[in-house]
Amino acid sequence: MSAAVEMARYNLNYVYHRGPLRFPDVAVTSARPKACWAFATTRTTRHFHRVDTAWVAWPPDATPLTLLVTRCGKALRRFSTSQVEPEHLELCDDCIFADYRVPVVYRCFDAAGVLLYVGSSADFLARLRAHAAPGSTSAVWCQHAARWTVEIFDDLEGATKAEDVAIRVELPLFNVKGRRPESHSVGEAA
Repeated sequence: MSAAVEMARYNLNYVYHRGPLRFPDVAVTSARPKACWAFATTRTTRHFHRVDTAWVAWPPDATPLTLLVTRCGKALRRFSTSQVEPEHLELCDDCIFADYRVPVVYRCFDAAGVLLYVGSSADFLARLRAHAAPGSTSAVWCQHAARWTVEIFDDLEGATKAEDVAIRVELPLFNVKGRRPESHSVGEAA
């Protein structure tokens, strides 16, 4: 039996029963939909989540148990799904950026197209949130961000090397790694 099936049995049992395994020999089916969105129907929800894996357990002589695991890691037991991005709810940022939890080099530009900052990270969303956090040293330039570009790498070492080269060659206004920035106003050409 695969580790994934064992984990699914555990997760399904925990979410539904919060106790010892009630269906130790239950058959489990899983699917990984390409484009599926879901939201919890158990309470007022504001976010649609991107589905990573759908699990169904088939206990003997009982109603099948369903569980959706989202890209952000939430487990939904009662849900509604859609293959179209919903217009009436916000999309979960963690689900959208799940694909960017890989090594990346990112660039931030202002409205005039001036390169403000180049960085690298293994988790782009977490880094973006750190840049935008109140009191962050990045808050000076991050508030002027109009566009971000992201380049995906196989490993963090490759991303870090590419970041170093980009900083030396492209001369972003607010990078201090590798050089001291000159005094420039955001939106003003270097």
